[in-house]
Order: sequence, then structure tokens, then C-alpha cells
Amino acid sequence: MRTLHADLITAQKADTRTPYIELIFKKGGTTVNYTTRLERIFHPEKPYNSYAEIVLDNSDLAVVDITGYWIDIGYGYNTTSGNRTSAAPRLWVVQQSRESEEGRVESVLYLEGIWRILREIQNTGGLGGSTPYLDVQYDGSTSTVYDILEAILETVCNVDLDALGGVDDSIIDTLKPVFSINAGSALFEDCASMIYRLLNMTKTFLRPSGDYAGSKMTGFEVVHPQAGDSVDYEYYSDQSHYFYQCFFKDNVVNPNHIIVIANQDADGGWTSAITGEYDASGSVGFYDEDGNLLDLPEYHLAAELTSQGDADLRAEAIYLKLWHELEWGVVVVPHNCGQELFDKVKVYDSRGA
Repeated sequence: MRTLHADLITAQKADTRTPYIELIFKKGGTTVNYTTRLERIFHPEKPYNSYAEIVLDNSDLAVVDITGYWIDIGYGYNTTSGNRTSAAPRLWVVQQSRESEEGRVESVLYLEGIWRILREIQNTGGLGGSTPYLDVQYDGSTSTVYDILEAILETVCNVDLDALGGVDDSIIDTLKPVFSINAGSALFEDCASMIYRLLNMTKTFLRPSGDYAGSKMTGFEVVHPQAGDSVDYEYYSDQSHYFYQCFFKDNVVNPNHIIVIANQDADGGWTSAITGEYDASGSVGFYDEDGNLLDLPEYHLAAELTSQGDADLRAEAIYLKLWHELEWGVVVVPHNCGQELFDKVKVYDSRGA
């Protein structure tokens, strides 16, 4: 959860609310404020994607070209101490159109977030490598997963990566993977793909962060969602902060048994293979006619891993990513200005018998 001013917390929980959305677009020292022109906004935030469509009133034809500008949309409310907001993760204007029909003229902005930008950036030599391929090989001796993430984000993408602090999944700052960039069939790979490959070795995710140096495009922080995490925010059916609607799902997570084959021999054989496992087939899956859960395994190769512990952790990480990336529910609420991706919320529903 982003930290909110006390007056903003009170305002967003009130029975009567006056929303306030701040739209200040920036490019270097140039600032354009279109807060009062807002007509509609659509702004999804997802684990690996964020984008927005903003419709502005342009009946006076005074909206200027702001393609390429960036914005930290300020979501807020009118409070007892004035309009207060909380800034959402940064977006960039990639397209702008003027739309005209009887009775209205609008300027429509299409914006994209940092994950879409990362899909458009390749290693241009900042990590080393020789022309023309700019291939880089981490040999597993010195750089952890976090170190490689930091190098890609900060050196190639001009994006800050926060220090881990207390985040520890026993992998991201411990495992030193063998990792190739622009090698084999993955020539000229985009940075988002590199980062996704690294994150898939761990139980962690990246969340856009507002904490970064001024010269950087934006920032990320590492998060490690766990069942035992404390609740960040609560919603209620019979008291504030109210929710309008909610639904929750129970999912069958398949495959329910991850098997990782590791420790390939130097000559390419597997005579010393290690098998890592994460087996949830005893608690989740499909039942047969006798009421027994089916074991539905999925196999993965991790040739570079050399220990049983690392192989087991990789299998667990793969399964947990499958679990986290399913949709488990939806809650519709009066806008919570501090809500962030991967926050843990609790919903109290007194409806029904």
C-alpha cells in the first residue's frame, strides 16, 4: 500500500465522496496540466503490463501534442484540507488523436507503462558482448539473480531497482544462475523477456515503485507474496471502506506436481542428474472414480542447477508462479488511492444467511 495522507484516507472511506484525478504531463522542464479537461479514464494495472486511455475535452482546440510525455496519474479525493492524491506508477503517452463529432471534440491519449517499454528495449551493449550479437554469458560463479536483474534494469533500461531490504525467497539473492543473453535462438531478446526468465527462477515479482533517482525513467521493487503476509487493507459490506461487489474463485491448479531435472554432466549427459520436486497432488487436482486425486506432473530442465536444494526450490517457484498468476477473485470498491499490485486485502461480507 502506498502511504496516504490521513485526510485522504478519511475522504475515500466517506459515504459521500468527490473524486479528484490529477493529470500533469511532463517532458524535461515542460509541464502540461490537463486535470480540468478529464472526461473519461481507463487504466488497468497488471503484473506484467499497464496501460491507459484518457479522454480529454478539446472543444476549444487548445490541447497540444504531448506524445512522448510521461505522467504519474494522481488519484485522489477532495478532502477537508483540499484536493489530495496518490501517484500511480508512471505511464508514457504513445499515441494521441483528435476525435470530432456533433456536439463534442475530444483528444484521446493512449499510454503505456514500464513493462511495455521494456518490451521495446534490447541490450545495446551496456552489459558487454561483441558486435553484432552483443551476447552475454553469466557463468554462475559471481552474479545472483538479483545482480543480473539490477544490471539489466539499471544499465540497459535506465530503471532503478530498489534494494531487497527484507525480501528473501531463498533464491533471488542466493542463486547464481548460468544465464545467457542474445545467445542461441534468443538473439536480440527484449529486456522484458530477459527479466521474466529471471523472475521465473524465483518466487518473487517486480512492482513499479515511486522510489527512484531523478535521472531514471522509473523504478521497481521486488515483492514476495506469501500466505502469511499481513493484511494491507480491509473492505466491508456493512461499514467503510465499503465494497460494491465481490466474487471469489476456487481453482484447480494444474499441473499439480512440478519435477525439475537438474545437474547436467559437462559432456551433455545426465548420469548425475538430480530430480527436484514440488508435489501438491495430495491436496489439489482432479479426482478419479475412486475419489483419488490424479497426479498430473510437468517436467522442466534446469541443467545448470547442481544441488538438490536448488532443484527443489526451482520446482516450488514454478508451481507458486502458476498459483499466483491465476485469477482468484474480484472486488469492486470506491477507489482506494493507495492500492498497489500484490497488496493483500481482506473482505468481510455479511450478506446472506
